[in-house]
Amino acid sequence: MFLAHVIGIGPHGPTKDGHQALSGVKVAFGAKRHSPWLPPGLLLKPLMPLDQSIKEIKERLSRESVAVLASGDPLFFGIGRRLLKEIEAPRLSFYPAVSSIQLAFAAIKEPWDRAHFISLHGRSHELLRKLASLPQTKVAVLTSSGKDPFRMAQRLCSAGLEDLKLWVLEDLGTPSQRITEARARSLPPGPYSDLNLVIIDWSPLPRPRLGLRTEEFSYQRGLITKDEVRAIILAKLRLPAQGILWDIGAGSGSVAIEALGISPQLRVYAIEKDPLQIKYLQENIRRYQAFQIEALFENAETAIKRLPSPDRVFIGGSGGKLREIIQTTLARLNPGGRIVISAVTLDTLSQADEILRGEGLRPEIISVQINRTDSGTKPRIFRAENVIFIISCEKTDETPTSGLS
Repeated sequence: MFLAHVIGIGPHGPTKDGHQALSGVKVAFGAKRHSPWLPPGLLLKPLMPLDQSIKEIKERLSRESVAVLASGDPLFFGIGRRLLKEIEAPRLSFYPAVSSIQLAFAAIKEPWDRAHFISLHGRSHELLRKLASLPQTKVAVLTSSGKDPFRMAQRLCSAGLEDLKLWVLEDLGTPSQRITEARARSLPPGPYSDLNLVIIDWSPLPRPRLGLRTEEFSYQRGLITKDEVRAIILAKLRLPAQGILWDIGAGSGSVAIEALGISPQLRVYAIEKDPLQIKYLQENIRRYQAFQIEALFENAETAIKRLPSPDRVFIGGSGGKLREIIQTTLARLNPGGRIVISAVTLDTLSQADEILRGEGLRPEIISVQINRTDSGTKPRIFRAENVIFIISCEKTDETPTSGLS
């Protein structure tokens, strides 16, 4: 059986086994920078464009073995993952070399057994979201060009993270190796080699996983979900470790932000049509580094038709479009997903219950009455707050929907 030998190239070339595998093939696919490590007479073909080269690799495997060259470890954010999707595993053989991550942490003299890794190849906009889901740690970021380090620093600064320490490591293991250490706010614009990676000394702001107080948010007076009600809403959502949450009528974003304290791997879409509320929402996202939240300034009934299908949905406001929002949400909601709706008026409660039952669901309804002591009065008394109704239900595979998707 002919094999595709996937050979990692380190700063000093392939390993001994990698050299031996190269000696048994006539054709290798890789980059020009790998050519010094090839034996005489071996034909080097470009690996890019990838779709075209994989097609040729498959065709050649019917009659001969080939080599595929990669930097470092091919199975660490490398070509190995794609090859395993395209070619059956028995036809592949891997020869890892020292990875750029190992070289980078050795260069800055830091252990990396607790480090996290982010690949920004084609996904630079996801940097903040991925950072926000991590605990305090060193984060190695695999970039795609020499422009990425400075762009990354600018993105961090725009999010209020200008004091984070960065290391930019270029051409690791070569005579032109260079290390630049700086705070995000003072990182030089470059130029940097295209062969670079960035290490971020990530340190998120400490905050409780649950239990932020109302006064710890920026919000429009009278328009925020109170602490205790928020806790019940989150309990009724039964948040998964990962998935997508829609927060419809998000207001200041207090529910979305507290949800991330419980499940930081969530991806949250917070939809709000009021310009003042969206301002508070954006302030709170920045304050709590809740970059997993994408704030959407638009009507909910429009936004939810194009967003990724959710696993959980909280509806805190509907702008008079409750029926349309619920029906579209149910059509988009993944099986096993949950909807939680808060209502202040009996009219909204009755309408939500009628719509959900009409869609074949059996919602649970609870009323929440908070009485709070007023420390400024003598004698001390309890002051009653408005009753809040919380409606929750779950979609199953059998749930019929008449959604407007």
